Amino acid sequence: MIELRETMAELLSEALGLSSNYVSHVECMKSESLACLYYPVCPEPELTFSTSAHSDTTFLTLLLQDSIGGLQINHQNQWADIISNDKFKSVEHRVLAQPVGPRILVACFYCPSSRSGSKPFGPIEELIFDRRANSI
Repeated sequence: MIELRETMAELLSEALGLSSNYVSHVECMKSESLACLYYPVCPEPELTFSTSAHSDTTFLTLLLQDSIGGLQINHQNQWADIISNDKFKSVEHRVLAQPVGPRILVACFYCPSSRSGSKPFGPIEELIFDRRANSI
């Protein structure tokens, strides 16, 4: 998880056009936790959801989902069976109950370090500057 965190921090930084160590330097994903989730077969999935709609409060959540699926995101007020979205935005998502399974999911959550946990993270100045420059 630590090696993956470092790789993801570097890739996210570079994808945003920042130095490769930017995300690591601000320590916004310095702490990690792992959750292994088990969803049993649901005989009447149309009557329930496994989890209600929510957005994660972590900096980054990585999911390993089995082939059964069930994770949906809310995109333009419609639920879609995809696991990616626009540029690093925490989207509302839910997990559907399935008539097949059981379903297994592993979630890796990355959060700020305990030292920076109370420190607010604001907009990245380099990205605000780039946006203004591109809109002129």
